[in-house]
Amino acid sequence: MLIYFMPSRFSLETSPPPEPPPLSLARYLDRDLHLAYRQDILALRQTGLLELLPKSETMGLLGIDGKEYTVPTLEQIQQELSKDKEIYETKLKQGFTQLQLTPFGSPLGKLTELLKQSLLKHSKEGKLFGLDFDQHGNSKQVPLELDTSNPLYVWDQLNEADDKGTLVYYPKQFTQDHGGKTKRQLLTEPATFPGWRSLLLEPNPLIPRQNKGKLISNRKQLEAGQSPEEYLKLLATNPTYTNEQGQTPEDWLTRFLIRLQRDNLVLNDYANNVDSLNYLLGAYVPSSGDVPNGHWGRDFRRANLSRNYPQFRNGNCGAGSAVEIKDF
Repeated sequence: MLIYFMPSRFSLETSPPPEPPPLSLARYLDRDLHLAYRQDILALRQTGLLELLPKSETMGLLGIDGKEYTVPTLEQIQQELSKDKEIYETKLKQGFTQLQLTPFGSPLGKLTELLKQSLLKHSKEGKLFGLDFDQHGNSKQVPLELDTSNPLYVWDQLNEADDKGTLVYYPKQFTQDHGGKTKRQLLTEPATFPGWRSLLLEPNPLIPRQNKGKLISNRKQLEAGQSPEEYLKLLATNPTYTNEQGQTPEDWLTRFLIRLQRDNLVLNDYANNVDSLNYLLGAYVPSSGDVPNGHWGRDFRRANLSRNYPQFRNGNCGAGSAVEIKDF
């Protein structure tokens, strides 16, 4: 197997360079956000996640309810960030600097189909890579093989689950009394950005293994090794993670598509023994009692949108969190 070496953006050096000074909200609003927004809109267009809406003749998404949802504007995002300055400044300093607009109202099946087609395209062009790491934490790109007959495995309980209402979002607990809502219910409610999730994420999507997370502005990164149930409770009760929430399948699929488009890299490639599988805590299937997860599987040569039961715990399984830009 050929191995391509590259300077790593995701180095886990034992003696890393000094951390840059904490990012202030004022600087983010005046400079960084403009670039982040332009890059995200471009990626959404290139991946097919953003489309020209026939009725309004604006860019946005067509929801599962048949309604058109215009993509949030830069000015709208700036206004929301300015309303709760203390909250967002805290999370920016803790490393949540990557803007992502998730087309939440889109059919889940549209996102999975886009990812399948993107994986096939990247594989055909020889542009499908993962990251391996040496003992010092330096990364190198390695080409990945793809099962072209099944490039993305989707757990059967997720097929049309958002449309049928068998998938609920934002559960407070993984039980029948989950407190979550279906996508159709959420689309009928008032929202800061109807049909969309506007998120701040950590730029590096890698979920560190146990005892490998960094301490950034008094926040320890979430590490692998706990169960979905334990992560959900941690986000709800630990003040360090206030205003963070679990990611949804739509968030994960969107990030995977954008990462492929920008860097030719897969997401949550846990077989490299550094990254981890991602429990998608922002969703739950009550009928089965399972929590969706997302990862790349080298053994089966495909991406996987699968599941775990809420008490499942493994050293190579973790959870990514997100900060939603909204009215608190």
